[in-house]
Amino acid sequence: MTSNAPKLSIVERTSKYLGQAESLGALAHDAYWLVHHDVTGALKGSRRAADRIIAASTLAELLELDAIKVEPDRVVANKGRSVADDRLLAAVRDQLLEAPRLSPVDVIDALASDIRGRVAERLITSGLAVTRRSGFRRVTVRREGDLAPASVEADLINSVVSGHRLTNHQRFLLTLLHHASGAGFLHTTFTPIMSKQVFTPDLIERAFTHEQAAAAQYGCLAEAACISLRLIAAA
Repeated sequence: MTSNAPKLSIVERTSKYLGQAESLGALAHDAYWLVHHDVTGALKGSRRAADRIIAASTLAELLELDAIKVEPDRVVANKGRSVADDRLLAAVRDQLLEAPRLSPVDVIDALASDIRGRVAERLITSGLAVTRRSGFRRVTVRREGDLAPASVEADLINSVVSGHRLTNHQRFLLTLLHHASGAGFLHTTFTPIMSKQVFTPDLIERAFTHEQAAAAQYGCLAEAACISLRLIAAA
């Protein structure tokens, strides 16, 4: 039996999330849900790329708070800037204080070893996610009925397809996804049925006109993150 219901466009299918949930706010949280399935907790694509996307996003949070300064050859932590209300950011800032001579790429690569777990823990302790058992391990998933995790991807897809103005966070995340391994990573990260229709070459090219804006906003951090991602993509 065939349904007579009208088929929804990509924009219409994703727009059911829009207006019902806001972005989670913290850039590292948005990055986490962008690279994980919110219901199963599984990674959508490359583990190594996901680790670096989340690491760079965590550093971007510190940069936005003026808790660090990212220079071409080093990351300088601002000890005088209080981040005590966020245990994760405070811990990362303290790590940077203990290793003042690391380059931005080295910092991202070092954080990548455990940053996904640390951001997942922050989501859980903040009440923004829960854990459940999956086989022999526990995974981080969305709360029952919470649309915010899904809205991260849906909002980004809708903005790209509709030509809407991207937020600074969206520009940053889209730039990282692109440099993880080009369009191929986009196709494995986003819902496959959507990506085949959404991320045509012209749309990808149009979306990344925002890359210069991301570079201007996040400076050397954006450049270092892209270098780190390109290196693992080429490996």
